[in-house]
Amino acid sequence: MAINTRENITRIPIHVEIWIASRLLSEKNEIFSKKELTATIKRIFDDTRPGISTHISSCCVANKPSNHPRNYNYLFWVSKGKYKIYIKGDYLHPDKKSSQSNPIYEDVPRQFRYLLDKTLSNKNVISKPPIRQYQSSPLGQDEREEIIEEINLDILRNCEQEAIDKTILMMAYNPSCARIFSSEANKKIKNKIFSVIESLYDIKNQSDFNKTHKEILDDIVTNVKNVNAKNLHKKISYGQAQKGLNVFLKVYVDWANRPSQKISEIIRPLLHCPLDSYVMKTLKKKEKSLFEKYGKLPCDLKNISTYEQYMNWQRLIDEILANKYGNEKRILIDVIWFLESLKRKEKNN
Repeated sequence: MAINTRENITRIPIHVEIWIASRLLSEKNEIFSKKELTATIKRIFDDTRPGISTHISSCCVANKPSNHPRNYNYLFWVSKGKYKIYIKGDYLHPDKKSSQSNPIYEDVPRQFRYLLDKTLSNKNVISKPPIRQYQSSPLGQDEREEIIEEINLDILRNCEQEAIDKTILMMAYNPSCARIFSSEANKKIKNKIFSVIESLYDIKNQSDFNKTHKEILDDIVTNVKNVNAKNLHKKISYGQAQKGLNVFLKVYVDWANRPSQKISEIIRPLLHCPLDSYVMKTLKKKEKSLFEKYGKLPCDLKNISTYEQYMNWQRLIDEILANKYGNEKRILIDVIWFLESLKRKEKNN
């Protein structure tokens, strides 16, 4: 039942709502998302104040630096958009050492005070030494050994998933398209591609996937400019923008079964085939009648200037698969790239 009176919304501080919502979520899953936390606050308190986002991302996060006058150690940042509740012994940012870890009893609505009672009476929490703050200056052997002894494995575990995800992104993106963009454009594009991971949890069907996919490509095409050798800001086409996103999703979801086996099984048949000149020219040559059905589709990535042109390539691939195999994943067609690459290497040798 939502506490939805205007009086209650203004009376309950945002940080208290976050504390309550996070404790409720943690009873079901140790790790929860910012979206889940925001939705729980809206459902229980009917609260959508703009300050909620900042509190979740910064003010209430124990392992992030202080950027606000008042801070609270309620949450622990795990990876992009993912949190758990802060427990004594987790790494605590030096800025937050004097911040409170629980709300004031009187600020918590009566029906939720049992959560505070449970927290305060929990004697099974083991206090662990915080990780040492690493120095930027060179360290001697003794100092290095001291730091190794103080490495906090909880921090490493909490950061491991993000490390895996970003390494997969780097390995998929860099060889596929990094050479055609400036370093600044690559940085922005990779950040936008990385944001797709959080969205995968909410995708249930092809329509959901296409909507998320288009939003990311629209964002890249609209907001990222590529600086060439003459220092001119060149517009990025949809054909160029799709390459990094589609290759990353192929490797991340289809090959690596991430973010989980269950989610990858849902997303795999929804993935789009990465387009490149090998794939497009082969389809044009081998499937001439179907290709002509869709008009004069560009076979150069920089000339795919609209999302509709891009989607017509995906529709063409769907028809080829339907005619030949029935139900098959689109990214199977991307193996053409591998086979054509082998042919070219053999010719050059």
